[in-house]
Amino acid sequence: MTEAVDTLLQEADAELQRQGWRVARDVVHVGESPVLVAESVAAFLAVVANEAWTDLERSMRLAQAELADLVSSHDRSGRRWDLFVVGLLPERPTESETLQIDQLEDNTLMARKVIYWPGRQELAAVSADRAGGRGAPWLRPFMAFHLEPVVHVSDPLALMHERLLARSFDTATVERAIDSFRERGEVELA
Repeated sequence: MTEAVDTLLQEADAELQRQGWRVARDVVHVGESPVLVAESVAAFLAVVANEAWTDLERSMRLAQAELADLVSSHDRSGRRWDLFVVGLLPERPTESETLQIDQLEDNTLMARKVIYWPGRQELAAVSADRAGGRGAPWLRPFMAFHLEPVVHVSDPLALMHERLLARSFDTATVERAIDSFRERGEVELA
């Protein structure tokens, strides 16, 4: 891996974490190319970086299949996850490579694919609209997936008690339900 590719992945890792995504390396393997896998409330994102377009294209195709396998084994609840594969190039591709990139991005089989390189105008315009000019340009189109605030609750049962009472549930019934849950891990009101 070249220094430019390593820098792209380090910056991607830091930016994803800063934006609230959970990030892991070495979860998905696509040959020699390192892959970041990030998870938000509604999406999984694989980030692949390569020096050359041909290597990136191969890595992205492998990463989308690996990501689909990972998600299907990760959550069997039937929940729908949006899957994205982002390819990062340190330099602008050639004109013929740009046509191939358009074709790959148009193919949404398994995952939505986006390739970014410094100075790519189409993404810069989308990015500015979505993020008001903040964050990494390639990440900005995905920011809407994690707008829910993270709330830390020290005592969830106390919060549940308070909210049930606020909805006019009988105090004795609420307390029995909470006590039942504390004792058995389930609510029993018999």
